[in-house]
Amino acid sequence: MTAFAEQTGVRLLAFRGLKSQIVLMLTVCSIVKKSARQVACELSGEIVLLHVDKALYFGLQGVGAAIWNNLEEPRSVLDVCDDAAARFDVDPAVC
Repeated sequence: MTAFAEQTGVRLLAFRGLKSQIVLMLTVCSIVKKSARQVACELSGEIVLLHVDKALYFGLQGVGAAIWNNLEEPRSVLDVCDDAAARFDVDPAVC
């Protein structure tokens, strides 16, 4: 945990894009939403996402599918984590 996170209680999440050096830092206050550049459908119990511009696809099951389905409206990372923790019986700190 960074000194910033220890002092403020803000958890930082880092994501590195595919074939990219860009690192996106998210906090629990960050707002996330579904991208307009992706299309999704349910296929054999799995959510399949296609990134329109890059022709990349991803499959989501379980927690990932539940999170995707709960992003109809923009939400904070904290809200997303709280919902996942409650639904899947996980300690919020771990989630």
